[in-house]
Amino acid sequence: MKRLVPFFLTLIFLIACRRNKVPDGILQRNEMVSLLIDVHLVGGYLFSFAQDSAILVQQSENLKRQKTFLKPGGVHFKQQSDSLKRLSDSLEQQADSVKAQSVKQQADIFYNAVYKKHHTSKIQFEESLRYYSKQPKLLDYMYGQVSLDLEKKQKQEAAILNRKNNTN
Repeated sequence: MKRLVPFFLTLIFLIACRRNKVPDGILQRNEMVSLLIDVHLVGGYLFSFAQDSAILVQQSENLKRQKTFLKPGGVHFKQQSDSLKRLSDSLEQQADSVKAQSVKQQADIFYNAVYKKHHTSKIQFEESLRYYSKQPKLLDYMYGQVSLDLEKKQKQEAAILNRKNNTN
């Protein structure tokens, strides 16, 4: 009987270790957490990129409307009109540049760079996400790590911005 106890303990240990092993083609937990962090950073950048392009278009339209309110014949009319035209043209060029490289194109470029950085592909990422999604507690734990890391990065960025603002 004393010989069976170590055997069963070893068997239980081996089974428990085997359960934590991920199948071939699935990213390991720590790799997946790191990839998720970068994927969410890209998502945040793309969101702000889309907002910035919409703001540029809105600013250009506002400048065109302001130009219509200028009173012709005033002393500064020509200067104000020319200044607004240059500013409006500049904003339109920026907006056209943003439109030329759409958010979709930007997304493809950035996500492919993330996959390359992590030596993986979109397909492997999606398969890994599907695998971990079937284990909600594990995925929740992993996203807890992602959230902590993103919060840490946000605090570091805020500290850098505060230092820059204090030196100016």
